[in-house]
Amino acid sequence: MSTDPRITDQIVELIARLLRGDETARGELARMLDAHPALRQELRTYSSLSSVLDVEQESQAASRHSAPPANEATLAQRFDHAPTVDSQARVSSLDATPDATLALQERSQDPTKGLANSGSRRQRFADYEILHEVARGGMGVVYRARDLRLDRVVALKTILAGVHASASDINRFLAEAESAARLAHPSIVPIFESGSVEGQHYFAMAFIDGTSLAQRIEQGPMSGHEAAEMLLKIADAIGYAHEQGVVHRDLKPANVLLDHTNQPHVTDFGLAKRIDHDSQLTATGQILGTPSYMPPEQASGRHDEVGATADVYALGAILYAMLTGRPPFVASHAMETIRMVVEREPTLPSELNPSVERDLETICLKCLQKPIADRYSCVRDLIDELHRFQRGEPIHARPVSAIELLQRYRKRLHEHKTVRARTVRRLGPWPLVDIARGPDEELGQTLGHARGIIAIGDRAQGLIAIGERAIGLVAFGQTAVGLFACGKRAVGGVTFGLFGLGLISWAGVSVGAFAFGGLAIGWMAVGGVAIGVYSLGALALGAEGLGIGRRDDGAARFFADAWQRCTNWFR
Repeated sequence: MSTDPRITDQIVELIARLLRGDETARGELARMLDAHPALRQELRTYSSLSSVLDVEQESQAASRHSAPPANEATLAQRFDHAPTVDSQARVSSLDATPDATLALQERSQDPTKGLANSGSRRQRFADYEILHEVARGGMGVVYRARDLRLDRVVALKTILAGVHASASDINRFLAEAESAARLAHPSIVPIFESGSVEGQHYFAMAFIDGTSLAQRIEQGPMSGHEAAEMLLKIADAIGYAHEQGVVHRDLKPANVLLDHTNQPHVTDFGLAKRIDHDSQLTATGQILGTPSYMPPEQASGRHDEVGATADVYALGAILYAMLTGRPPFVASHAMETIRMVVEREPTLPSELNPSVERDLETICLKCLQKPIADRYSCVRDLIDELHRFQRGEPIHARPVSAIELLQRYRKRLHEHKTVRARTVRRLGPWPLVDIARGPDEELGQTLGHARGIIAIGDRAQGLIAIGERAIGLVAFGQTAVGLFACGKRAVGGVTFGLFGLGLISWAGVSVGAFAFGGLAIGWMAVGGVAIGVYSLGALALGAEGLGIGRRDDGAARFFADAWQRCTNWFR
């Protein structure tokens, strides 16, 4: 099926207009989607677009446009790629950029249009002399300008749509200026004044002569202490903003400017929310923000749940990027990134950068917890934790336990119907585990792949060592399933052998041997003979362990040693 770019452009433009609050586009979008029902169905897979696509069905004959059907995949790709993950543009659902012709028409009415390219004669806007354009995003454009009254260089921001800006765009622009103007902090870009000239709204702010944190991250990961120091300064600014009743809601490296002394300055309060006011700028179900750095509640359009802890999450995502060189979740297009934010656990930072200290990784991952209650309750708590890390003191946060991680995985499989469920495997007469639902690769990704699963096994072994044998052994069995699911069959088989050995050592030969025999036979039946042989081999290697198994301390020591030996090559 051939793709007609005109149809693609028209549908993307109509959806973008609806997302910006232009209800006049609804009828035309309905007619076009009636003419292309496959497109409607394809776009419905993106939950954030459901309210836009629930337009009244109209007959195809009423459509004012006649063109060959657009290709569904091409349209979805065009719509998804409109805001790139690292773009300065803000995402409204997917915040598709306006059609090029529409954008040119809007810019032609912009009083500042073309000022930077007007030759040697610089032009004037209000009381400012425009020097050159600095940045252009989805809604605004920023110029380097000179304040003619005070003879100082400033950053001048205007609405990209000029005099054609919608009421919602103007309200959001004014809210940004108001939110930032309430704040006076050395790490927040200050607002000097705001106003309008012939319908073109603007505000002037301090000009930060330097680079951005995003550009610094592109050069490679930072050291742990450099990243912690940078995050402390950013967090101090955000903590102050929260105390003044302002939540940023769009924190990301591109919105942190670095001056020539490497000091950070937070900017772009365009999505800021007053804690003491109900925001009317965001419709229910509408997604605003940058997917890679927004928390699950924001990515899901649950704006009544987006508060100060949303900024805590974003600070954790920024720390993750500083430590690894990439955000915690990134995909080829925005909608897939949003799905990852909502459904998946991030890869361990230490898996991407082995030099990351464990305490700093724990702090980072606590910020990135999907349940709001599991994050730091406020930015000040995060700041205190970072100070403890810097001083070399024990931090308060603890890694997520193996059992909790697996329970979350089960919960997500239950909640997200798009994940394919498969039958629970019951090995022999004893059901080992009932978490094996969904694609194997999904389990592997959720548990952080082999090295992450090994870390879970470490925690399970630690539980056994301190006397928590029952829960430790269950976690160990889950670890074995995870290793097998992500393709590490050999070490998974050995882990099953150690699991059986632990049962025999502490539960008694009759119980342990019965369960262990079921395991080995079960793996021979469903996973191949090799897996069962690995399990039996581990039992043979554990002869010494059985000999000392009557003494709990000796069995624990053997268990720890055997686990370390069989996983050394993954560390």
